[in-house]
Amino acid sequence: MKYAMRVLGMAGIYYNAAEMEAVGFDDPSYIQSYDLNYMGGRGQAMLTSDVTKAATWDTEIDVFKAWRTTSTLMPVREDGRPNRPLTAYTISAEAVE
Repeated sequence: MKYAMRVLGMAGIYYNAAEMEAVGFDDPSYIQSYDLNYMGGRGQAMLTSDVTKAATWDTEIDVFKAWRTTSTLMPVREDGRPNRPLTAYTISAEAVE
């Protein structure tokens, strides 16, 4: 079985389907690809509503490890905390196969 990173909203905020659409997210939305070092470590994620195009991991734990990965270009934010660009999203690990 494989797992995808499903985007539920922005950090600390969970959206329902209508709210997701209102703020410009498809529901469902999945991480398709990401670059933690984009723009000097600010990060960039490409989302998809097609689960067959979503990036996958072998375990739920691997999904959450990827979500918490720090940028190698800017591993620490200006406030001294770890720079984990994907944590801008509230996510869940969803079985896809």
